[in-house]
Amino acid sequence: MSAKFRNIRIPALIQTVLLVMALFLIWELATRAGKVDTFFFSSPNLIGNDIVKMWTSGDISKHVGITFKEAFYGLIYGGVFGTLCAFIFGMNKKLHNILFPIIVGMNGLPKLALGPLLIFWFGIGIESKIVMSAVMVFFIFLFNIYAGYCNVDVTLINAVRMMGGNQWQIIRKVIWPSCIPWFLVSLRTGLGMSIMGAIVGEYIGANKGLGWMIQNAGGTYNITRVISCIVLLIILMASLDYFVKFLEKKILRWRPTVD
Repeated sequence: MSAKFRNIRIPALIQTVLLVMALFLIWELATRAGKVDTFFFSSPNLIGNDIVKMWTSGDISKHVGITFKEAFYGLIYGGVFGTLCAFIFGMNKKLHNILFPIIVGMNGLPKLALGPLLIFWFGIGIESKIVMSAVMVFFIFLFNIYAGYCNVDVTLINAVRMMGGNQWQIIRKVIWPSCIPWFLVSLRTGLGMSIMGAIVGEYIGANKGLGWMIQNAGGTYNITRVISCIVLLIILMASLDYFVKFLEKKILRWRPTVD
């Protein structure tokens, strides 16, 4: 019987949920035993009640919706522009040699430093957060997809050319399919960066959104609300990552995987 139970494989998602529940249980027991000060660290019970309060009051749908909207548009704009630039640099090596060092230098700039400029240029509305999110996503797509472009099998390109294929057919039939794994990696990473960009923008200057809620709660020493917003962020990002990972498995089901 014991051998039978040992052979049961628990899905990774369930293992993750059980681990988180165990950590929250230890945290709650520690607070009730007086080992953890709730003023500084709150407690799972207080956080759960606060999340329910935000849900019933409509704060979650309002502020999470704004942050998600900013991150979504930032992901779209940054991803599309980064992908286009990657293909342009791949097809035009002269342009790549001129502009790529500048882009690498710009990527080294701390994105937080752009916040005040974007607020000054676009105001505290949604536009500045979308731009901040798009900037952070742009570099991820650019570097990853350009690396995928450079790793395309040259023999496949030559074979299409020998059959009379033009540049557009080469891109559509060879280069883009070869770059799809790189694109999906960029998408998974870019999701987190887009939300991070929106949060950073809201934290610097905003009147709504999760970043604003965190900044506002921190200013009033409401640690429970700060941690509640962080928990919501973790749930949001983990759910999106799981969804993209599911799509990746479906799209790349032809590719062998390492268990």
